[in-house]
Amino acid sequence: MKLKALLIFQLLLSGTCCDLHAQNISAGLFTGVSNYQGDIVKYQVLPKESRFAYGGFFRYTLSNKLTIKSNVYFGKLSGSDANFDDRVVRGYSFSTRILEGGINIEYDIFGKSRQNKKGAFRPVRTPYIFTGIGAVKFNPKAKGLSEDAKETKYFESRQSVFNYMIPFGVGYKYDWNENYTFGIEFSSHLPFTDYLDGVSESADPNNNDWYVFGGVTASYWFTSYKKKKKSGEKK
Repeated sequence: MKLKALLIFQLLLSGTCCDLHAQNISAGLFTGVSNYQGDIVKYQVLPKESRFAYGGFFRYTLSNKLTIKSNVYFGKLSGSDANFDDRVVRGYSFSTRILEGGINIEYDIFGKSRQNKKGAFRPVRTPYIFTGIGAVKFNPKAKGLSEDAKETKYFESRQSVFNYMIPFGVGYKYDWNENYTFGIEFSSHLPFTDYLDGVSESADPNNNDWYVFGGVTASYWFTSYKKKKKSGEKK
């Protein structure tokens, strides 16, 4: 699993090392929060357990509607039974840092060319949806489990765990000018494991854990738009 995950990261890196002088390339930063849904939370997202998250990404525009985005995001997840009166006695809690790398396809719902018929820049503002594939690295520190719990034994010989993951997200981006684009983004990620929080058999082993990212983005376009000269106009 670790080798396969590393191959995914290599694919991610190779995708971002393309020609940065191309007119359909942009690079940017993400900052926001991360959260989780699993065995130590009763709701989809518990706001008080949100933690700071950040990362970077590259976008490669395939067409007016489709964009490939590669990203590396960092975050932290946590949860505690102390947040719920009916679970205090059980006493489970956890925290883990996560490192995610992924390649996504974005679909711009109102996408159009950033260049008008005269060749000049025109701003684009559009919501978008996306999905893709990637890998996530995590190392949960679970508390409250018995020493002979299956989860305790599972992590005894592991410093960290890699798993495949699939994101599902929505966002909105708008061009501030020809070089800068800002946006907001929310995504939910399925890592195909019930061990994200370090608790499984001791709670609910029938459902996998999820994690989410939400925040703002800012990106820079490696682009220069110039108006087309009229016929007969001097250079």
